[in-house]
Amino acid sequence: MSKSAFYVAAALCAAAALFTACSQNAGFGPPPVPGPPAPGPQSSGALNGSPGPLGSGALAYSSASPGTSDALTVVSATGRYAYDGSETDPVKAPRFLELAFALKNPSAKAITLSKLSVASDAGVAIGDDKLAITIAPGATTDVTLVAFKTKKDAGYVKAVTMTFEDDKGDKLTSGSADLPPTDLPFVPLDIKDPKGGATVDGVEVSAVQVASGGVHYEVTFALTNAADTKVDIDGFTIGPPKMPTTKAAILLTIPPRTTTGFISIVMPFKGKTLPDGDYAVNAVNGSATVAKSTGAML
Repeated sequence: MSKSAFYVAAALCAAAALFTACSQNAGFGPPPVPGPPAPGPQSSGALNGSPGPLGSGALAYSSASPGTSDALTVVSATGRYAYDGSETDPVKAPRFLELAFALKNPSAKAITLSKLSVASDAGVAIGDDKLAITIAPGATTDVTLVAFKTKKDAGYVKAVTMTFEDDKGDKLTSGSADLPPTDLPFVPLDIKDPKGGATVDGVEVSAVQVASGGVHYEVTFALTNAADTKVDIDGFTIGPPKMPTTKAAILLTIPPRTTTGFISIVMPFKGKTLPDGDYAVNAVNGSATVAKSTGAML
């Protein structure tokens, strides 16, 4: 790891300690606890005249509630908001509410899950989604990532409850996930961190199941501005390997000498299977590329 990258990671982890333990994973990640901590103090979302990307990707750890059945338990559950990269104005459009979870089957029989129902902390239904997960006896699932499109009048949801049903329609277990604030946090760089330009950091790409949608993938990353002047960005061009990129128009100003919290963007995919390889993430302003990086599918 370079000295610059070390200080960036240290800044994120130090600020994350305000919320939870530091993680090395920029995405939801593998079990038992998917997802990074929520880095940094909360900003106002409007710096230097430019609105921050409301509803972006800082994560909050949840406390999974005990299952309602001894045959199935939620071993981890996290939530976050993400931009919809297919919107013409992702900042003003309703966010995706993303949930990542892993389940354990301690019983002696296989269990097949067919439905996930999600409700807000106020008891308002957010949505349902079909599942096709079979859990072998004594096994724990990989992390599943599911996204629900929130309604324009839904407002900010602080926590959700997830209810899982089997293929017979019986409710087996439930779990809860906290959601982070919607403002993007900005973390000051260490004074010892060398000066430089803007960078896209820690890119991770995951397949995401969108309720009542086609194939989608999600990119999660942070941005660093190591310069003494602000950096303006009017969007991100994102694309799978060897394919054209698509622009997500997200206006963002990064103050001098700061690192952002994690930003998540959900992108549609026209094919049937997401390709392996490096996915491109370019921060742009007009026709100029401000910073760029790639990340492989997890």
